[in-house]
Amino acid sequence: MFLEIVTSLAAAISVVLAADSALPNAADKPAVSFVSYKDAYRRAQEEHLPLVVFVGAEWCPACRKMEETVIPSLPKSPILRNGVFARVDYDQDTKLARAITGGGALPQVVIFPPQGSGGKLRRVIGAQPVERLFRFLQDGLSVKRDPAEATAMGGVPGRAS
Repeated sequence: MFLEIVTSLAAAISVVLAADSALPNAADKPAVSFVSYKDAYRRAQEEHLPLVVFVGAEWCPACRKMEETVIPSLPKSPILRNGVFARVDYDQDTKLARAITGGGALPQVVIFPPQGSGGKLRRVIGAQPVERLFRFLQDGLSVKRDPAEATAMGGVPGRAS
């Protein structure tokens, strides 16, 4: 009898553990989630948030390093919720990518502040170590904003619709 109870208990525990490991874990989520430029632009306008745009290309080794290694390694900090993140592929949307980068080198991470925030456009060019990219994002996303003043995002290149 005792052996049957232990066996049943062990089976129940293994089912619970298997079910728990199948659930999505917040720790597995990256610190930064990208959405399309169009969606990010709209959300940034509606919520008066800074728009953070990563511009890169598949053929660019530094871009791939940033996208595959550096960005996923960013610490999970509440400050990163203060912005909306978009990814623009230089080859898929060349016109928009050129407008954002000014035709400059890749990769680039550009932070467009909400209008009325008193913030300035910020840009980092080239592959960056995790710590430097995080400091750049902290500085750019800690801009205080006044939603009453921020009625639209000014100076953001690209399409609003």
